[in-house]
Amino acid sequence: MAEGEAKDVSGRLKRLVGAYGRVVESYLLSIEHDHTVRDELWSDVFDVACGHLDELEELDPAQVRSWLLRTARYVTANAARRSIARRRLVDRLIREPLELASSAEEEFFGAEPSAEEKERASQVSAAWERLAGDQRDVLAMDALGNRGPAIAARLEITHQAARLRLMRARAAFAASYQQVCDGDDHGMGRP
Repeated sequence: MAEGEAKDVSGRLKRLVGAYGRVVESYLLSIEHDHTVRDELWSDVFDVACGHLDELEELDPAQVRSWLLRTARYVTANAARRSIARRRLVDRLIREPLELASSAEEEFFGAEPSAEEKERASQVSAAWERLAGDQRDVLAMDALGNRGPAIAARLEITHQAARLRLMRARAAFAASYQQVCDGDDHGMGRP
C-alpha cells in the first residue's frame, strides 16, 4: 500500500472511530467489565471495520452503527469462546499434569540443576503465574515457534493486533519477573 493510500485509510478510519467509537465503547461497557479486555475488543471491532471501510461508507449512519454493534457482538462472542476453551485446557492440565522431560544437559551430565538455576526457574514460574490467561496464551504460542500470522489466525484477530498483544504480554512478563526478583508480593493485580 502506498503512503498516500495508507494516510487515506488512516483518515477514513479516524473519522469512523470519531463518529462511532463511543457507541461501540458503550456497548462493550455493558457486557465486559475488565477495561483491558474491553479495550482489546474495541480495537478488534475497528480492525475488522478497517477491512470494510469501502462497504461502510456506502451505508447510512444507522446501518453503520448497526454493523459495528453486530461486529462487536461477534468479536465478544469469539473472545468468550476462546476464554472457555482456554479454561477447559487449563482445567485439563491441572487434572492431568504433564511430566517434564529432562533437558539434554541433564541427560548427558546426569546432574541436578544448581541452586541458582532452581531459583531462576522458581522466579520465572512465579512471574508466569501472575500473568493473565490471554497473556500466557500468546507468550506460549510465541515460545512454541508461532509467529505473528499464525498467532493472529489462532486468536482470530488481525496480524497487527497479534503483534500488539505479544508486545504487551512480553512487557507484562518482564515487569512481573522484575517484581518477583525484587520480592514484590503485590504484582500485576493477581494474588
